[in-house]
Amino acid sequence: MILQSHSLIFSRPSGPLSKSGGRQDRGSRETGSQRVLCNLQKWTENTMKHLRYLLLAALVAMPLTACDEDDDPVVEVTIYGTVSGTVSAEGTGLSGVGVTLVGATSQSATTGAGGTYTFTNVEAGSYGVSIDASTHSDVSFSQTAKTTTISTSGETATVDFSGSYIRTATIIGVVTASGNPLGGVAVTVTGGPDNVTNNSVTNAGGEYFATGLRGGTFTVTITPPAGVDFTTTSTPVTVGTGETKTAHFPGATVELATISGAVTVDNVGTAGVAVALSGPATATTESGPGGAFAFTNLTPGNYTVSITAPEDVTFEVLSKDVSVGMGETGVVNFAGKSPMEAATISISSITKAGAPVTLS
Repeated sequence: MILQSHSLIFSRPSGPLSKSGGRQDRGSRETGSQRVLCNLQKWTENTMKHLRYLLLAALVAMPLTACDEDDDPVVEVTIYGTVSGTVSAEGTGLSGVGVTLVGATSQSATTGAGGTYTFTNVEAGSYGVSIDASTHSDVSFSQTAKTTTISTSGETATVDFSGSYIRTATIIGVVTASGNPLGGVAVTVTGGPDNVTNNSVTNAGGEYFATGLRGGTFTVTITPPAGVDFTTTSTPVTVGTGETKTAHFPGATVELATISGAVTVDNVGTAGVAVALSGPATATTESGPGGAFAFTNLTPGNYTVSITAPEDVTFEVLSKDVSVGMGETGVVNFAGKSPMEAATISISSITKAGAPVTLS
């Protein structure tokens, strides 16, 4: 729009001037003044008209997106949620595991006593959750990083991590007697984090193997065979994940002892009599033909031998103590008596010097 400029024009009277330099007459002076006022009025009207055009153009050019007084203000809403979960191994929560959340919001946490963790005030978006289980070196995880998404306000996204214990520890050893391997010896390994009971028997080389254990402290115990003396038959062993530890049991051969004897009744050997042995070793047997019995391969020491008397047979004692040393044989005999039966003597006659004698 073009604004035209208007000049205020003052017209000079055309009549001749008087000698004094003024207008020729009063009427001429009034006519000139009226024209000046008329031109001023027209200039004012044109100026106001153009100002109105400028104001209208400015109003039209204003942005059409201006808000009315009744329009509501636009409020942006931020969505927040929660990411939580549990870190466990074979169903047991693991404490002290570092957990990291990465995304629009980045946070870190450590699992508590039950293996749980929680991230709050998590803005909407996609996230990565990872764990650092270096404090539990005996646990293996198939995944240590996962993804999740928060899309609605108040949403709780659950991200769990489950692992398995590593069982690669081994305990081995050899059982010997005077340097010679002992096969068939029972070996038991107990304890450790899993509270295991691992039973095995030594092979012909005296060896035993306890494999597939979690790292920890165990107790290895052997059942010593007769005739071998061991300094110890049980020992503790601490083994780590992936380690192999040894626990040997060297013993010394001991010369064994024997206890034997016989059971007689009226000086006649009697078979089938029950005989019992108690002491460092216990055993039972029966007397055989001739009343003989024997207990062999005994560890030297103090023993008691007892019998069960047959019916109607009397023994002075039913048990006896005996002490045997290495390579010795102790003898214990039991002699009994049967009851005396009444005897009947029948005499029909007695002749003395050819004369009969009468018995009354």
